[in-house]
Amino acid sequence: VWLRWFQSWPDPTLSTRTGRLPSIRAAMVGLSHSALVVLGALLTTVGLDVCAAAPAARLGQCSASSCAETLLLAVKATVASGMEPGDESERVLLEHTAVVDNSAPTHGKVQGNVGLQHTLGALQKLAVAVVNGTEQLTDMQREILQGIREGMERMVDATFTDHNESQAEVDRARDALAECDDELDNVTIEGKARTSRSKEASHSDCRAAQKSLKALRDKDCRTYHKSATNQGMPDCMKTYDPKPDIEDDYAMHSMHTCLSDISAWASQLNSSLSEERDDCHGAAKLHDRKILECNELQAAYETAFCSYHEGLTGGCSSYISCRSSKTASQRRVHAGVQVAEAGRKTEYEAAARIDCLLKVFDASATEQPERLQGCASIHVNTSALDIVYHAPTPALDCTTDPVATYPCDDQWLNRSYKTKAWYMEAPTAACTVCAHLTTPAPTPAPTPA
Repeated sequence: VWLRWFQSWPDPTLSTRTGRLPSIRAAMVGLSHSALVVLGALLTTVGLDVCAAAPAARLGQCSASSCAETLLLAVKATVASGMEPGDESERVLLEHTAVVDNSAPTHGKVQGNVGLQHTLGALQKLAVAVVNGTEQLTDMQREILQGIREGMERMVDATFTDHNESQAEVDRARDALAECDDELDNVTIEGKARTSRSKEASHSDCRAAQKSLKALRDKDCRTYHKSATNQGMPDCMKTYDPKPDIEDDYAMHSMHTCLSDISAWASQLNSSLSEERDDCHGAAKLHDRKILECNELQAAYETAFCSYHEGLTGGCSSYISCRSSKTASQRRVHAGVQVAEAGRKTEYEAAARIDCLLKVFDASATEQPERLQGCASIHVNTSALDIVYHAPTPALDCTTDPVATYPCDDQWLNRSYKTKAWYMEAPTAACTVCAHLTTPAPTPAPTPA
């Protein structure tokens, strides 16, 4: 009967199927869920695409493993669509158990909540009718209620699974924001700052030594120049006659005496001038070598500061961009999860009220009125579905003030060189602009052939 009924689905009319509904209803009441599983496997074996043939169940894509569940939903929904007016209670329950069996956490979507509210309303009406004695539960209704109970259990389990996934999503958004702090390599940036300060101190010390060597050079060379330009010749040289009268003994004696004085003077003068010359030249060479050394240290300092400038400005820029992106992402995650959280709580409350009504049907006739009254005033605690949201962590202090000025900038030159005590006597070489701040020259257009 089941096989013939499903084989009739391609028929565009409902007449063929509804003609077999009494047999289908009887078979449905008689079959357990286990039997339906076997039947679903059988239908799959003979090649019937049950999933595609169940439009009344409003199903999406189905896998082979869910074929039996799909069969159960399709039967319930199709049987409900062909029932007589007198079967209203069973029809309503079948419609709602189809919704329940196909339910899943809806992330706050209205459709899911409305479906549960309709199911809750149908159960309330049925419970009131049963408690008032105007209706008695049939075996089919009891099986349907059992299906609703099982569907609710699956939905609650899925709700908590979804809750855990949402909490994990919120935690991941927090962790992603924290990664911005980890990516800001303060250790490397501070290392560059220390290197820059060390190079600055070495250069400054060198220039101070250059100043001292210049003073020594100037002193020694002044002494040499003074001695060379103020030689203090013997007085006799002023009247020295290079052609004396050889017959004049006094003239010849005076010549020899003067020559002796000149010889002593010249020897001493040559010795002292040579020594002073060597001191002057030696001090000049030391000064020149120091200039070259200081120029190299200056270039090293400027390169180190440029590296510090690039590291700090680049690091802070990346950090600010990362923080902006991750905080915006965290806000979006929180907004979406808050909607889902509210939807889950609404569904959970509805499921708890449905469960309460289902227990009314399980109670004895004397207990049913009290239990029904309790369902009307039940308070559902949804705190287990609360999401723990994380406030954004405070941003790290990442300021580019230490590198607001940089090599070759007028303020930087004044601070680093021109205001130093050594600058006037030990001026710096030409400054080297930071490579990362220079604009590459445009490539010239090719010359036409």
